[in-house]
Amino acid sequence: MLIQLTSDQIAKHWDIIKVAIEDCMPPLSHITVDTMNRVLELLLTGNMHCWVYQNDERKIIAVVVTTFYYDYPSATQDLLLYAVWGANLSEGVWTDGFTTLMRFAEANNCKTIYGFTSAPELVELAKHFGAQTQTYIGIPVREV
Repeated sequence: MLIQLTSDQIAKHWDIIKVAIEDCMPPLSHITVDTMNRVLELLLTGNMHCWVYQNDERKIIAVVVTTFYYDYPSATQDLLLYAVWGANLSEGVWTDGFTTLMRFAEANNCKTIYGFTSAPELVELAKHFGAQTQTYIGIPVREV
């Protein structure tokens, strides 16, 4: 079962969470020490949310970090999957996770759940939940 961690639990497991986030940082972000410090601050203050899936031995085998995104032109709130990490997880684990996140999004008046992934199996699974998949464009701006 995907569970949302408290700030105390986030602090306790930060070493694992940090590595997971760095491993699957969204393409819109740049990994720096400052970035990770801000992510930790946002998690501890509740402005971002950390979810984990533990196996029977209570070892963390999946990490999901979410945040709310408010789209001003449409006046809607969405749930952004900022980071999704897991290794060798069954389809049932992913399905359970998506279901939990959909309930969380609905309870918080979100209209859509967005995320980035390069994992084809996640794209296919998301399609089963009605996801539309598109390609994003990210052009790095160089300092002049």
